[in-house]
Amino acid sequence: VVTRTLFLGLDGATFHILDNLTRDQPGQGIVMPFLAQFMVQGFRAPLRSTPHPLTPPAWTTLVTGRNPGEHGIYDFMRADDRQHEIFFTLYDFRDIRCETIWSIAGRQDRAVVSLNFPMMAPPPKLNGSLIPGFTPWKHLRRNMTPDTLYERLQAISGFHPKELAWDFERENQIGEDMDSDYLAAWIGYHLPREELWFQVARKLLVEDQPALMAVMFDGTDKIQHQAWAYLDPELHPADPDVGWLRLHELCLDYFRKLDGYLAELVRLAGPEAQIFMASDHGFTASNRVVRINRYLADLGYLTYHEIADNDAARRRASSPFAYLDWEKTVAYCPTPSSNAIFIRVAQEPSQPGIAPADYLGFRARLIEQLYALQDPVTGEPVIRDILTREAAFPGQASANAPDLTLVLADYGFVSIR
Repeated sequence: VVTRTLFLGLDGATFHILDNLTRDQPGQGIVMPFLAQFMVQGFRAPLRSTPHPLTPPAWTTLVTGRNPGEHGIYDFMRADDRQHEIFFTLYDFRDIRCETIWSIAGRQDRAVVSLNFPMMAPPPKLNGSLIPGFTPWKHLRRNMTPDTLYERLQAISGFHPKELAWDFERENQIGEDMDSDYLAAWIGYHLPREELWFQVARKLLVEDQPALMAVMFDGTDKIQHQAWAYLDPELHPADPDVGWLRLHELCLDYFRKLDGYLAELVRLAGPEAQIFMASDHGFTASNRVVRINRYLADLGYLTYHEIADNDAARRRASSPFAYLDWEKTVAYCPTPSSNAIFIRVAQEPSQPGIAPADYLGFRARLIEQLYALQDPVTGEPVIRDILTREAAFPGQASANAPDLTLVLADYGFVSIR
């Protein structure tokens, strides 16, 4: 007899918020009664994320049981250094260098369903069904497996792939200032999206009866990115105005609905099922901007070409690397999500970068200079820890890891502008 396992992923979830939503609070009651009961009846604990707690490496670690140094996923994008130019490419399933739990279960003739996990496209062969996360809607159908799955999903009332897919233009707005109306629309956008992922999960759980069912809800992360001030109890105003209350209630409405989805999936899994719930990373507020590439430029390790004085040049300059002089750059941070610094090592004397023999000395000096970076107002250190490649990411894929990974004082992300 196969004991069914149900894994429920909540992207960016943190007890700092969930504890508040699972307790009876004045004016809001218990927002997530099912989760409250679930935590009382089961076991809960903080989960240590990957050395750099970021969605792609952390979820990949959760579905492989391996650290990023083994599975090879470090960020949303990888930088392909071709010496005189660098190309950026999205990571995908082909970059994962070890087995996933989907394939392990399949080898034991266990049927699986995997929904909305990142880095799962193009889809691997597996015994069951898979719909990847982080996929544009125009490419979603061909990245599902099996081939017949899309037709089955069309039986869901109101089904449209745009609701399931990753909207890159919209998600790129994370971190931007939004007025209250736009923020309300942002929160509202994620409600039907989570609803459809729930409907897909319910359909496949009921119809396919898989031994392993896994679905990840990512609205938790997206809403917290923009609406953290309306969720964190430590940031709640003593006398909130109507606008604040409106946005706060929209956030609570999302979590109420999410609680209902979790409750129904657990019910459908049956009383004998093993239920696991986890997040890829936590969440917190950040009020400091660390312009790491600008600091590297000040140190002389990163160089820009001059920008021409015309509109076309200024538009091109909106891209962080459009005017970077790769011939003279020896250290850079590729993405704000990575908190990473890559050190360029010349394989031949004619190539840009430092000599291989100078690598360890250069890295040690750079680490000292990074630790010396201080907040200009408070004088406090900006960086609390710096992880080296070999210490943080041992394994078969270690050579592709960042040379240095920065842990900021407030656990925030860097800016590359």
